[in-house]
Amino acid sequence: MSTRLVCIAALMMTGAARAADDAKSLSKRIDGIVTPLTKNGFSGCVLVDLDGDVIHRKGYGITDPKSKTKLAPTARFDIGSIIKPMVALATLELARLGTLQLDSKLGTLLKDVPEDKKEITVEQLLSHTGGISKSYDLKVDTMKRDAVVADLLKIGLEAPPGTKHIYSNANYFLMAAIIDVVDKRGYEDTMRELVFKPLNMRTARFSSDPPLKGEKVPSRFESRAAIGQMVPWPHGWAHRGATGVVCSVDDLLAFRKALDADSPIGPDEREDWIKIRKEDSALGWSVLSNPGRPKLIVHGGSSPGSKGLLAYYPEKDLTVVVLSNHIVPGNIDEWQIANSIRDLLFVN
Repeated sequence: MSTRLVCIAALMMTGAARAADDAKSLSKRIDGIVTPLTKNGFSGCVLVDLDGDVIHRKGYGITDPKSKTKLAPTARFDIGSIIKPMVALATLELARLGTLQLDSKLGTLLKDVPEDKKEITVEQLLSHTGGISKSYDLKVDTMKRDAVVADLLKIGLEAPPGTKHIYSNANYFLMAAIIDVVDKRGYEDTMRELVFKPLNMRTARFSSDPPLKGEKVPSRFESRAAIGQMVPWPHGWAHRGATGVVCSVDDLLAFRKALDADSPIGPDEREDWIKIRKEDSALGWSVLSNPGRPKLIVHGGSSPGSKGLLAYYPEKDLTVVVLSNHIVPGNIDEWQIANSIRDLLFVN
């Protein structure tokens, strides 16, 4: 090898070493953000991906109270409402396949839809703009799909369809039922085939599924009291669509990459997925553009004893994933962590 090539190789190695040192330094500083929060009850996993490289991936807290087993970064959590952009993506894929369309109406998709709800479209359900109330009190067997749908459809609208953004889990309970009706695979297999598998969400399952082989299943905590484990956990029709997926921070990073240009999802679908309909609401996502801050594509979630956040800053190519197995009333650790990491990297 010539002297010139040796010098070039040495410079390249120096650059790689410097990048590795920078990543280690950033990881240490991120750890300094998260670790103090464990004193106030944070228990979970944090992943940070910057420019396509995972610079931090660590578990904090414990899996269960008896053994005090530490959480591994591969631990799986109930992601709550972070499932909503997944359901939206599955719906966009069904539209691409011609199974249904965004302008398909409830009156043509479900049976016995009341007159005031017949014109609500799939797009309005996915963007919380159909006028469906956020207040509901189901008095039926939630394991029966049609009974749940009928009970939800009895509730009066809060606003005429298409006029107002009203965030409601009921939109996604109905959307899961629609998917179950129109796709012969059924809701769960549709989600597996159109979202989990093509996006390489290797450990994503539903909360009613059994543990993975050899898995140390995290307990769910509320105010430091254990209330059960992540799986198996109820997964009725008042869960499907709005909660009920259990996965790791790695799975959520793989899902977020569906927004990348080289993902299996086509450019038109990606654009439609994150296009704002009303206020900050796209299809399953919130898209926030605040002065002085980078654009944010985001969704949080919570379920009994579990919560999380998937935050993506496309202009900075920064993804922050936080999943937790401990809910403390008033604590918003997931947002504090994401905002602090954003500020660490792009403000300070």
